[in-house]
Amino acid sequence: MNAKERVKRAIHFGTPDRVPNHLPEPWPSDIVWVFPKGKDISTEIRDGKTYRLSEWSSWWHVVSEQNMGEVVKPAVEEWSQYEHYVFPSVNDPERYDHVAQIVGGNQGKYLMGVLSASLFPHYWEIRGLMNFYGDLIEETEKMEQLLDALVDIQLASLETWTRYPVDGIVVGFDDWGLQDRLMISPELFRKFFLPRYAKVWSRIHAKGLDVILHSCGDITSILPDMMAAGLDVINMDQQENMGLERLGREFGGKICFWNPVDIQTVMLDGTQEEIDLYVEKMIRCLASDKGGFIGKYYTQPEAVHHTPERNKAAFDSFVRHSTMYNDFHTNGAGSLECNTK
Repeated sequence: MNAKERVKRAIHFGTPDRVPNHLPEPWPSDIVWVFPKGKDISTEIRDGKTYRLSEWSSWWHVVSEQNMGEVVKPAVEEWSQYEHYVFPSVNDPERYDHVAQIVGGNQGKYLMGVLSASLFPHYWEIRGLMNFYGDLIEETEKMEQLLDALVDIQLASLETWTRYPVDGIVVGFDDWGLQDRLMISPELFRKFFLPRYAKVWSRIHAKGLDVILHSCGDITSILPDMMAAGLDVINMDQQENMGLERLGREFGGKICFWNPVDIQTVMLDGTQEEIDLYVEKMIRCLASDKGGFIGKYYTQPEAVHHTPERNKAAFDSFVRHSTMYNDFHTNGAGSLECNTK
């Protein structure tokens, strides 16, 4: 079984030969993900602080190269500016001219193509986060117009990705959760965002590709909605704020998780043994004997103060526990027992 088939079987609960992993070199990895090329327009230093103008025409205060910072001047502060707003050319062919080489060098692996726009983050980058909250109540018609424009950009990106032999599409990096709840009410999410997700995701499925989403925070109130709309894979970089037991009880064996070790807790202060036990427990809680889990690394460890020693412990553990699909018996619910031996 090659890496591509292994990941597909894990996603669709088709009993892979082992747990797939997405890890950096030199660890073995079954997945390669590819991003369209992005660009920043300009950088300025003001009063000792770094500010960067993105191609979406918003100014960011950049805290460090490892952290994206925050939008301090959105592109469309007032809706009167939207009439003249020009979206960046994120789907120009040159943005994808590196893809063929990456694909050619990774034959047999599961290939993820990343869409050129994310629905939620690019909305609040263009409008600003506080304006976003106001738009949900006071400017819904204009908000839907901007959201639909972003959907069009996503669909154009999808068409470009279908020219390459990718297997799945990362549809966004939409961090909907606070530590213990959603950033907006589930009702507003279902009204404005879920139908647009469903539109894009159904188009992806029509192309025979998997739908993959990153979303941090507590998103348990809307994860069933997203699953019903066609989400195949969820990437949660933090799990302990929701609890592995709860995630396993409610979602284990029902959707494929693509997770690193919790970046807020265990990776910050865990010992090598605690990291190893966490990997085992996470697979037990979230997977079934037929699949449903992919190990992952966090791509910006310096930004969240992960040490090389803890990174190595996590990656070694994912490799060591990759046979768990075959080693553990299942409970009555069809998921692996959510405890460690």
